[in-house]
Formats: sequence, C-alpha cells, structure tokens
Amino acid sequence: MYKRTLLAVSLTAALLTAGCSSGGNEPTVATVNTTKDKKQPDPNQIIIGQVTGLGYSADGTSLYAATDNALLPHKREGWLAPLNRYDLTSLITTEKTMYISGRDPEQGSTPLGLLKSANSGKKFESSALAGVAALPTTTAASYRKGTLYTYNKEAQGDFKAGLYISDDQGETWRPTEMIIQKSDIRALAVHPDHGNVLAIGTREGILFSEDSGNTVLVESPFFKNTTAMAFDLNNPDTLFVATQDEKGSYLYAFHNYRKLRSAPKSGFTYSPRITLPQGNRITAVAVNPKVDEMAIATESGNIYQFPRTKPSMASAALTQQGTVQILKK
Repeated sequence: MYKRTLLAVSLTAALLTAGCSSGGNEPTVATVNTTKDKKQPDPNQIIIGQVTGLGYSADGTSLYAATDNALLPHKREGWLAPLNRYDLTSLITTEKTMYISGRDPEQGSTPLGLLKSANSGKKFESSALAGVAALPTTTAASYRKGTLYTYNKEAQGDFKAGLYISDDQGETWRPTEMIIQKSDIRALAVHPDHGNVLAIGTREGILFSEDSGNTVLVESPFFKNTTAMAFDLNNPDTLFVATQDEKGSYLYAFHNYRKLRSAPKSGFTYSPRITLPQGNRITAVAVNPKVDEMAIATESGNIYQFPRTKPSMASAALTQQGTVQILKK
C-alpha cells in the first residue's frame, strides 16, 4: 500500500497572449498545433503528440483533454487556455472529482502520482504515488461511486506491475487477485453505479468482473483489439467500445452486456457508431453525464464530439487537422 500526505498544488492557468483579430465581434484566437514532430514556432503554440484522456465536468458544460504537455478545457464557445503544462498520461473524471497523472517536465519528469481536484482542475492536491508512478491510460473510475482502478503494465519503482484498486480517492492502493493470462490490458471501464463491476479490454476481447477485478465472470470474444472504453453514464447497461483492425477504427455501443452471464454468445446487441479510416486509432472515449453528447480522441491528436444517441461525424471535429484554436481573453 502507498499513502502520502496531501499536498496542495496550485496550478496556474497559462494564458495564451498572441493571436489575430478577425474584426467585428468575432473572438480573437491563438493557434494550438497538435501536429507531431514539429518545432515550437512561438510561445503561443502548443504542440501535442497525443491525447491520453478525455472527460466531462459534472455539470456537462466542459470537456477536458489530457495531452502529453497540457490539460485543455473546452466549452461551448471553444478551447480555453491550458489548466497546466504537465506531460499527462491519464485523466479520470467522476461526479465529484477530477484526477490526472503524468510527469512534471519542469521537475526532471518526476512522476506526479495521482493528482485530484474538486473544482474542475483549478487546483489539484497530490495523492499516493507522488514521485513514484505515472498512472497510465489504463486507469478508470466508477463515475458515481468513485472506485478507482489502474493497470500498471510494468513496475514503476516499488509500484509493481498488476491490476490495482483504490476505495479512498487514490490514497491507498491494493492489488487485485486477478491473474492476467491473456495479452496485456489495453483499456478499463468501471460501471458508473457499481464500483465492483469492471470491464477489461484486451487483444482477444473483453473480460468482465463483478468482484472488483479479483476474478473474471465472463470472457467475451467480441470486440477484439479493444483500444478504449466507457460506460454510458445515462444508460449504464451500455458500454461504448473502440476497436481497430487492418481496415480502420470503430466505435460500438454494446447493449445489455450483463446478458453475457447467461448467454455468452447471444442475448445482447451491439451497434456501430463511428467508423474511421486506418491510422486513426481511438485512444479515449468520454460520455457527457448531462446532455446527449460524447467525445472521442484519436492517435493523430484529433478530438471529435457528437450526439451520443445519433452519432455523426458531420461538424464533429473540435480540432482541424491536429490544430486546436484557443480563445484569447
């Protein structure tokens, strides 16, 4: 177990000061370029290699994107200034708390452990594993119960490899009893109302556990090569699953997943939602808790937002060819 004294960390928002005026009443914007392998052109541009997590605020008015060098908030009017400039490896949002993890480039890439915020990222406090581990994208939480899980593929110092659970907002972690006999875990999703119900995405399919990840209740051969998952916060018996193959990437809505217990090969339905061409692996999925809306991110640094019940890629892009536009105050 790991336990750390809470340390208040005040993260100042970085205001982008350069931009161009388009005249009239239109907002002035500064460009944030998310294209890989380009030199920083000026201090007003942020180059993002990948999006490592997405999440919505509890009131549904803000979308947050964790990237490899910033935590970016998005509201109806557009993208706002970064909340911090960490190299983030995960983002988890629950009904009461936002969690991030990663490394601090200004401190020699020191692992952040798990930082938590009760005010939508304006101020973060440190939790366990500070200076020990950067929790990976395979970290998830029950939206309303708050139970946290993380799969540490490789040991980070004293934090050994394995699947861990925390019931106290990341203050202490204990390993589950599950032995991963399949390929490595690629995605986790926790039921929003039942912290003991866990979906585990692997190369071979999805594993389901109803005892906090200690044993596998059922193994589903469907949805191989899972890359990201999220439960529908408005209809918790639906699980959104992102997969990929040699032709492209796909987002499915997996309905009535609980029926797998009595009918492993039938009794449930799934429907395709989004199809993307090859080279657009979906790396994150988030569902708005208040309105008919969800978002996905791809390996190319693009972010899309569309209706949850009637998804469409028309006018869905929040980025343009890897470029985000930050509203300038």
